[in-house]
Amino acid sequence: MDRKKSFKIVIRITCIVIEILLVWGIILAIRGVELSGLPKPDELEKIEIIDSSRSDIIVTLESIDDIEKIYEWSGLLRHRIFQTNHSIQDEHFRINYYLKDGTSESLYVDDNIVSFRQKKYSLIDSKLFVQIIESEYFDTP
Repeated sequence: MDRKKSFKIVIRITCIVIEILLVWGIILAIRGVELSGLPKPDELEKIEIIDSSRSDIIVTLESIDDIEKIYEWSGLLRHRIFQTNHSIQDEHFRINYYLKDGTSESLYVDDNIVSFRQKKYSLIDSKLFVQIIESEYFDTP
């Protein structure tokens, strides 16, 4: 192969890599990033969900099926990449994760912000997560 052909191949590969990175960046900017670091269902002993808007009603979940549901639904808490927020104005839910090793962690959710491990993120859309939690655990017939 001569130098001209190898140079063209390197340029094409570079263009493809740049295009992939641009598309990936656009997708992340539009869809956001899932909240990372949440405890896995097999690490948890129980979960407490506290609804602050309803006089601090507490729901305790100990079955593995309920714990897995909450873990799956928390995938809806997508935040903007590289954008943090500094204050939770009106906490809607607090979810306490009690781990099998005796430690606990808390997740705070309001309409626009999620707070986990002392970091606050601007949510793309938390309404679906809030609606699911409300309808599943707090709605009265």
